[in-house]
Amino acid sequence: MKTPRIIGHRGASWARPENTAPAFDLALQEGAQGLELDLQLTRDEQVVVFHDKTLSMLGMKHRRIAQYTREELRALDVGGWFSEEFAGTRILDLDEVLECYGEVTDLYLEIKPVGALKKPEWATRLARRVADRVSAHQHLHRIYVLSFSEAVLLEVLRSHAHLRCVHNLEHPHDLDRMSQEVLDALHAVCVDIRRFDVADVARVHAACRHLFAYTVDAPRHLKVALELQVDAIISNGPAQARQTLSMLMTTD
Repeated sequence: MKTPRIIGHRGASWARPENTAPAFDLALQEGAQGLELDLQLTRDEQVVVFHDKTLSMLGMKHRRIAQYTREELRALDVGGWFSEEFAGTRILDLDEVLECYGEVTDLYLEIKPVGALKKPEWATRLARRVADRVSAHQHLHRIYVLSFSEAVLLEVLRSHAHLRCVHNLEHPHDLDRMSQEVLDALHAVCVDIRRFDVADVARVHAACRHLFAYTVDAPRHLKVALELQVDAIISNGPAQARQTLSMLMTTD
């Protein structure tokens, strides 16, 4: 039975403010073999690390990331909402992440297709920005580009076919909706482990090379991940995931 790689979901987001340097640093200290993070586009078309499309988490309920420039966002405190210990934590941009972490660990960069239905050109611009930046990265073998949006992945693949793309899927029937063009080019599919069974996983393996799973924290879900022989799991608590996997493999 193979041991899946453990990827920190927005870093060690159980214990630190998500998508921040403190969360990323702790995840690596806990033995994570990669970092998953979310990317969005600012008003001045810079790529920053943030999950939600609005700043509600920071007490700015109706304000969107896309309404601010990178420098305006960098003036915000993105850690104080979690605890006073992290007050003053600043938002990261993609270049900082590549510089600080791109040489030491694998990066799983999720492109958030915010506004993809109403303003598809916005998601397209984000996809292009990300693809252009990571293509110039010295350690390209450490980069994975993820998205729930097939349109976003197609945009990346058509301009940068050498990038390793991963399609996030919520339901097994999403497999049936994927175009052959995307399937042929994908490096991996990343699934919600709670909704996929052995038959579904067999279909994934038949369609592409690798299988990842999100967000895997509970012992019962980690057990399923082992049984389904996933290649990597994305977890909020890398240390806990490592301990549980070690116990499960010893027991089996």
